[in-house]
Amino acid sequence: MVLTLVCAVLSACSLQVEESDVAGVYVAHFKSGSEKLQLQRDGSFVQQVLVQGVETRSFGTWTYERTDGVVAVIHLTDCLAVSDGFGDIRAGFATQQGGCRFPVRLGPEMPSALRKIELSRAERRDLQTVALDLKDAIVKHDVERILRHVDNRTGLSCTDTEIPYTEIRRDLRDPESHLFQSLFETTRRLRRCGHEYRSEYPAISDAEFFRNATNAHVEIALVDVLPESGELWATATFHSSHMRHAAREWSFSRVGDRWLLGRGLIVSRCSCG
Repeated sequence: MVLTLVCAVLSACSLQVEESDVAGVYVAHFKSGSEKLQLQRDGSFVQQVLVQGVETRSFGTWTYERTDGVVAVIHLTDCLAVSDGFGDIRAGFATQQGGCRFPVRLGPEMPSALRKIELSRAERRDLQTVALDLKDAIVKHDVERILRHVDNRTGLSCTDTEIPYTEIRRDLRDPESHLFQSLFETTRRLRRCGHEYRSEYPAISDAEFFRNATNAHVEIALVDVLPESGELWATATFHSSHMRHAAREWSFSRVGDRWLLGRGLIVSRCSCG
C-alpha cells in the first residue's frame, strides 16, 4: 500500500517531502469497502476501515523518515494491514495488527493508493472568510450574525453532546448561560469557571481573546472526511502572541457550498469547557 502526495503545481514544488506534508487525512476505496487514515500533527494516528457498514478502528503513533528527497517513509505502530494488493480489503484484516511501513512520494497518484484529501484553494479561502466573520460577530456581540454560521437543523456539538439550534439561540441571549459568558463576559466567566483553569491560561471570554489578539492569525486545516457521505470537516484555529491566551479552535463542516460551525464553542451542558 502506497501513500502518495500530489503536487498540484509542479513549478512550485520543492520536490522534497516534509513532515508537515505527510500529516493529514488519507482515504482509499476498495471493491468491498473503504479505508481512512488520519495522521495527526502530534504523532498519533487513527485508522478506520468500513466494510459493509461495519467500522473497525485502530489507534497508534507514526514517525517520519526522509530518504532521497522525493520519497519518504512513515512508520505506524499498531496499524491494520488492509489492502490485499489486488484492489480489495484483505480477509481477516481486523486481526492482523502490528507495525506498518509505507512510502510517501511526490508525483502522480497510484490507483490503489490511499489518497491525501486536501482543501482546495477556494474551500480554504471560504473557510477563512467565514471564521473571520464569526470572530468579528463575537467581538461586536452580534447574535444574529453568529447564528448565521450555525446549522439550524443540527445545532452544535460539545464533548459529544448535541445541542439543538433553539437552545443555542436562547443561550446566546441569556447572560447566565455558559455560552453567553464564554463568548462575551470575562468577569462572570472567571467567577464561575476560573477554578477549573490553570492560572497561566485564565478563563477569559472569546471576545476578550480577540480584542487583545490584534495580530492573531488563523490556521486552516482539514481534519476529517466522513467515509459514507464524503462530508468535509476542517478546523480554523486562532493563535495569539499573548502567551497567556490559549488558542481558539473551531470545527466546521462543509454543507453544500457553505462552511457551518459544528464544534468549538462552550454550549449548554458542556459546563466550563
